[in-house]
Amino acid sequence: MVNDKKVPEVLLDFADGGVYIKHKMEDAVVELERRRITRDEARKAAKAMDALDVKKPVVNAEHVQLLVKELGIEKDEAEKALAAEQGDLVKTISSITEVEGVDVAVRGY
Repeated sequence: MVNDKKVPEVLLDFADGGVYIKHKMEDAVVELERRRITRDEARKAAKAMDALDVKKPVVNAEHVQLLVKELGIEKDEAEKALAAEQGDLVKTISSITEVEGVDVAVRGY
């Protein structure tokens, strides 16, 4: 059985002479507070991101082409590998050609 009884509205008289419905006033105040908290959290997150100073690593197009041509890998794979090594070509080649379980030193011949 469904309860069809209506809940009576509570009216409040304020000093300014206005009459307000209590639950609507409370809902409005709660919504304003929620928005303020969300705004404050967004500002804190923006400050944290600025403090981290996250920059996308610079990937040299010539290095990408070299990896694609010499190692036979896809362009996007070469870009990801270079980005992972902060654009260092020697480290990138070393990480791509690394044989699992074998420590190979790169020498300057």
